[in-house]
Amino acid sequence: MNIINSAGMSSAAAIASPDEEVIQLLYMTAKEEDFCCLMTDGEWEDYDKTIVNRACDLGLVTIRSPGGGWSYVTGWRLTKLGKKTIGIPVKLTIIPRLLAFFTR
Repeated sequence: MNIINSAGMSSAAAIASPDEEVIQLLYMTAKEEDFCCLMTDGEWEDYDKTIVNRACDLGLVTIRSPGGGWSYVTGWRLTKLGKKTIGIPVKLTIIPRLLAFFTR
């Protein structure tokens, strides 16, 4: 069963052909120290979620909401407090995509 997303592509198609601009922006965002991956729901609402939501559509990251007013992003290796990312993807399938993109 394929679910069509807002871009008119099935999720499988979106993951198979990721948007390189989103990957680049996500990679750049991961280097910024003010990118909070562990945050309250209120802080999350203040953050521009366009890049993270698109990355979720592509299957690169996942937003988790364990309850108690907290949300966090997985898929990128985070520091213990989640206040900045190290910038290295956890998923091995992302590494070849990033290498292919940056070595063009």
